[in-house]
This record gives sequence, structure tokens and C-alpha cells, in this order.
Amino acid sequence: KRQRERDRKQESTSVSSAHTPIGCTEEMRSLLLLAILAPLVLPCPQAVSSLCRCEDLHNGVALNCSDSDGATVVETLKANQALLGLIQNLVMHRANVRAVPASFFAGLYIKRLDLSFNRMVKLDGNAFSGMSPVLQELILTHNNLTEIPSEALAEAKTLLKLDLSNNTI
Repeated sequence: KRQRERDRKQESTSVSSAHTPIGCTEEMRSLLLLAILAPLVLPCPQAVSSLCRCEDLHNGVALNCSDSDGATVVETLKANQALLGLIQNLVMHRANVRAVPASFFAGLYIKRLDLSFNRMVKLDGNAFSGMSPVLQELILTHNNLTEIPSEALAEAKTLLKLDLSNNTI
């Protein structure tokens, strides 16, 4: 009976040591696992994180790209759209977006877009052309807009909320 117990102990010891690489400590395995899994849990690619604060949500990402150059932000988001997926909220305050040209956000999946505090003066009639039809909220407060082309809003077929307060419309 004692011999069987010794045999079992020896088998369990040899099995566990057979699966552990020589010189690999528990700490090293943890670091390796972290290095492998880190790209899977980071909410944003590095190029986006360098311009925006990024928050991973259960159904997309929230980005605050305030005080970054708006044109650079939009181009970076377009280049990384496949990795980002649905942008639940994109805030671009003080991002030097004085005008929104045609198709500026084309190819992006944005649910809520906040372009407040940009001293914006012009919104092209096709500004939202080519966007995925998920835009529900458009916030354009504290700008210098005097008019909004009706065709710009016609493109935003899923829009539920529009805030134009503190403009001269």
C-alpha cells in the first residue's frame, strides 16, 4: 500500500514537471500570458490612444479626442475602424474643426458625435455622407454656425437628437 502511494506521488511530480519548461518560473509564465493577451484587451490601437482617451464599453468604444487636431483624428479613426468597431461616443472639443467637409466621417460607425467648442462656421451639405447609419446624437453646441444645410441632416437618417444651442442660427 505504501509503495503505491509513493508511486502515485512520483507520477504526479513527474507529470507536473514534464509540462513546465526548464527555467520557466510562475512569474515568467504570467508575464508571457499578459504579453499574449494584452492586445486582446486593449480597447484602442496605439495610433488612436496617442490622440484620444479611449474607454472600452461592452458594445463598442467611447473616445475623447478633445484638444487634438480633428482632421488627424478622423483619418486615424478611419485607418483603424476595423479594430475599433462601433464608436459609441466620439467627443472632439477644441479640435480645430472649423468646417466639416463632404464625407468627412465616411466609413465610420459613430453613434454619438460631439463637435462642440470648435468655432465651427460651416457644415457641408454632404458632411455625413458615407457614414454608417448608426448616428443617433449630433452635438454641435458652442460653435459659430449660422445655418445648417437641410441635406446634411437628410443624410443622418437615424438621428434622434440634435443640439445646436449656443450658435447664431
